[in-house]
Amino acid sequence: MKTILALLTAASVLLGSGAPVTRAPRQPDVGVQGAHGHAPLSMTAPTPAARCDATTDYGDANGLALDAHDNIYVALSPASADANAAGGIEIQKWSPAGRLLATWTTPGARRGRGYHPAGVAVDGHGNIYVADANASRIIKLSATGQVLATWGAPGTAAGQFAKPAGIAVDGRGDVYVADKGNGRVQVLDATGRPRALWRLPSPGPGQASLPSGIAVDGRGRVYVADDAIRIFVLSPRGAVLRAWGSKGDQPDQFRHPVGIALDPRGRLDIADKLNARIQQFSPTGTPLTRWAMGSTMGRWFDAQGVAPAQPAFPTGVAVDARGTIDVLAGWCTSRIQQFSPTGQTIAIWPVAGT
Repeated sequence: MKTILALLTAASVLLGSGAPVTRAPRQPDVGVQGAHGHAPLSMTAPTPAARCDATTDYGDANGLALDAHDNIYVALSPASADANAAGGIEIQKWSPAGRLLATWTTPGARRGRGYHPAGVAVDGHGNIYVADANASRIIKLSATGQVLATWGAPGTAAGQFAKPAGIAVDGRGDVYVADKGNGRVQVLDATGRPRALWRLPSPGPGQASLPSGIAVDGRGRVYVADDAIRIFVLSPRGAVLRAWGSKGDQPDQFRHPVGIALDPRGRLDIADKLNARIQQFSPTGTPLTRWAMGSTMGRWFDAQGVAPAQPAFPTGVAVDARGTIDVLAGWCTSRIQQFSPTGQTIAIWPVAGT
């Protein structure tokens, strides 16, 4: 579960104020060493103690996407003190400089049947797609936030889903869905009609693939972050071209890879969630570098449930045309953190409820 970030003293923007983000001052390099000896910046300032409990819970912040103008989209499921309160999926649109441009909320449901956004994507027309894991459906919104359509229902047939997670859109408008609970990738056209269904190989006897993050390049190749600790590269027809990864914290290892993005040079940036880091690979899967999200020093919590030096657990990643890397950090430190192409922190701002 995610917590409103209490304060980021050197890099914050009040949600809803429209004030631009304060750029991060330089600090001594700390964190995980990259493959070429690069060490990224830590958070711009120590995070004041923040409790990770029901009194500060905001909900789930999962998935990050960019539009053609590099505006940033985040999907969240707001929590409420009222267990019977209605609460749909909230989509926030931010400028590249950290200015909140718009907030939209889809129609809600009772909290016990609440929605859980697990991925977001934007097509070339500005339409927004959200993968709703709990309801096993895809929601399509216009560029101005109106719900245009909902696709899917729980099930295993084509066009049905089980906890859909990552979502991506290619240049012709086809929608790629990491159908996590079904261990497969589904491809839909712009109207939601199924076009293809690709089942991923099992990681072992009695085990299932868990595709979580997905991206597609200009040649139709599909890149999948599998929560069963692997990365796949698929052909435009769904054949496995390449796969790598194992469980651990070394290069080429993962602990819950949940997001994947391509940079302008074809390199892959992976949100390695429980290692609290971003890993970068060449197009052929060679480890290039990695950097920590926030501070990974010390324990997650002390005896009072307070995290004075919190790690940040990335749940989504996107890269713009200049190579700037935007990362959504969820769970206890919900924020967007921007990195240069070499992993230096540019800016940080909190993502919280309006």
